[in-house]
Amino acid sequence: MIVWRTSKAEYASAAFSGVGAAKVGGRFNSVGSPPVVYAACNTLALALLELLVHMHNRIAPPGLSYVRATIPDSVSRATLEIDSLPINWAMWPHPDSTRSIGDEWLARQSSCLLLVPSAVTRVDYNCLLNPQHPEFASIAIDSPVPLDFDRRLL
Repeated sequence: MIVWRTSKAEYASAAFSGVGAAKVGGRFNSVGSPPVVYAACNTLALALLELLVHMHNRIAPPGLSYVRATIPDSVSRATLEIDSLPINWAMWPHPDSTRSIGDEWLARQSSCLLLVPSAVTRVDYNCLLNPQHPEFASIAIDSPVPLDFDRRLL
């Protein structure tokens, strides 16, 4: 499986550390949780859509990069289907109900990956990666690449 992350260039070398999500929280983790990495499954296009929904001023920050990672099929994974999630799972701000799902997954260490539906498309999946899981070391993370962001998207 290929997963993608976008990042400001200055933070791209740490794109798969999970530190940012631990500091600010996300849809599937609380502030102060163990590190967790949010990545788009399969396409850079989904990673760009996930970036766009957070650009409230509709101005692309300068100096963006993307990072691709290749995950071996042997790495353990679990999948959350939409119909297993709380009815308010896609709300903004993120509901505590989905944060607790991710926090519990991180605490259990039951798998290295958790595939979750994209709130942006509802049909694609994002991948949560647990950098503290023993299998995380088998993931090949490429070097960051400058992202030539097409301004027409905004």
